[in-house]
Amino acid sequence: MTLRDPWQRLSTDARRRTFFLGAAAAIGLTIALGRIGAPLKTPAAPDGIISFELAGSRARAGAILASWDVATRDAAQLSLVVDYVYLIAYPLAISLGCALVAGRLRPRRPDLATVALALSWAVLVAGVLDAIENAALLRQLAAGPGAITSRLAQVAALAKFALVAASLPCALLAFLPDRTKT
Repeated sequence: MTLRDPWQRLSTDARRRTFFLGAAAAIGLTIALGRIGAPLKTPAAPDGIISFELAGSRARAGAILASWDVATRDAAQLSLVVDYVYLIAYPLAISLGCALVAGRLRPRRPDLATVALALSWAVLVAGVLDAIENAALLRQLAAGPGAITSRLAQVAALAKFALVAASLPCALLAFLPDRTKT
């Protein structure tokens, strides 16, 4: 059985354009999220929103929330809302990048092309995990820390980070010139 390309209905040119557009959006949103999230760094949350994502327990999430005043909690909520746009941009860009790399590899290294396609699918799952994580974090911002929501956010975040870390290096290769055309 051959792994299908999630973007097979798009032409290579459409993939390339959408990849660069998604990458530009992801970079811009990364910068915006960094600015929005700057006030979230406290002694209880040294990594800001990431500390909250990875809290994993009611006690740890409670300590983080207690370290944030009303304005900081508003910044956290804004960060999570903006992250819903981000979780469309970065999986799209990374997935398309992996698919472009798979297309380049297919003629000479079909085994590596299959790995790139698997990564293209995997990062789409990361976007879904990010949405689950955000919902759990927003719930805690609204209703207070919870054992289940904190653990859910942590598990989703860890899986998301793992899938992005595995896929991103492949996607970055799509920025290199396509030497298969020469």
